[in-house]
Amino acid sequence: MEEVDALTETIIDSIPEYERISFTANSSIQFKGKTLDQWAQELSFPVFENDLTLDELETYNALFIKTSDLIMINLANATASQNLSKLQYARAAMRAKDTILEERKTAGARAPGAEVLDNLARSAVIDDYSTYKIAGLIQEFWKIQYDKLKLIDNRLTGMNILRNVESKYASHG
Repeated sequence: MEEVDALTETIIDSIPEYERISFTANSSIQFKGKTLDQWAQELSFPVFENDLTLDELETYNALFIKTSDLIMINLANATASQNLSKLQYARAAMRAKDTILEERKTAGARAPGAEVLDNLARSAVIDDYSTYKIAGLIQEFWKIQYDKLKLIDNRLTGMNILRNVESKYASHG
């Protein structure tokens, strides 16, 4: 029971740090000149009411198409940037490993183990590593926006079908 209490206490004590990191991630990390918070606000959809008229549904569809295009373009760009930063980091880390091994060899010291070598290389190219990790965060943001889009698309498709069927019956009735 004391272990659970200690774990709970540790988690509670970590909340302010989490809040700081969350705030930084959402309000400081930028993609194409906007923070993730600004993008999230720009990509938000109005509440989807069940009693939309056909005209309102068409307006919502137009917004959906415009937002879909923006999300798909930015997901593609974020993925490309993430892949490029991964490549850049991998090359920089490989050069750092070579340098570390050469320095050890010149000094007559043994080569470090693989895990230690990886850690030393990562430390040597920390900016490239950080860029790679941030690019991953941004790509994940856009993947989540894409997933949100799929959910809205499913609901919107259902509403379009329903409204068109209702419209046909109303005009024939």
